[in-house]
Amino acid sequence: MQLALLRVLQEKEFERVGSSTPIKVDVRIVAATNLDLLKEVEAGRFRQDLYYRLQVVEITIPPLREHKEDIPLLVEHFLNHFNKEMNKNILNISQAVKDIFFRHNWAGNIRELKNVMEHSVIFCPGSIIHPEHLPSRVADFFQNSRQEIQKREIIDALEKFRWNKTKAADELGMSRQNLYRKLKEHNIDK
Repeated sequence: MQLALLRVLQEKEFERVGSSTPIKVDVRIVAATNLDLLKEVEAGRFRQDLYYRLQVVEITIPPLREHKEDIPLLVEHFLNHFNKEMNKNILNISQAVKDIFFRHNWAGNIRELKNVMEHSVIFCPGSIIHPEHLPSRVADFFQNSRQEIQKREIIDALEKFRWNKTKAADELGMSRQNLYRKLKEHNIDK
């Protein structure tokens, strides 16, 4: 397939399947990939001559996890889109969902965010999307992260005050009884 595309780019013509009459074309190719094509060339999986034929103007778009400041605009866009599509009136996402979105690594980039938003709009009965409306794979990730963060905060406070639970509880803004409950919950001991 790479050779056929290269021939079209070089000769500016192609033949339909089953025909021997060449058809002249004047085209520009816009190609996208999530692979490092130079590495693919080095590994022998992508033709070097095709790479240099295609690489006239290269635009690198960072993954969503590297420009999370775009998440609020994307959320607003997807909310508007799915509100119209599903005839709903969801106004926003909760602060907890915003926190989840900023902590999530978005391996699937904008498509993953779009799918999460579609799922959430489907399952949201009210006007605000809450964590329980998110797909479990995203909400569970947040729940695990939140518990790990809380465990780390407790250990840090205890170490800061040499395991003085009264001072650590004050530092964490909780009662001593609540701290004991959290120590048991997170299986923390000296």
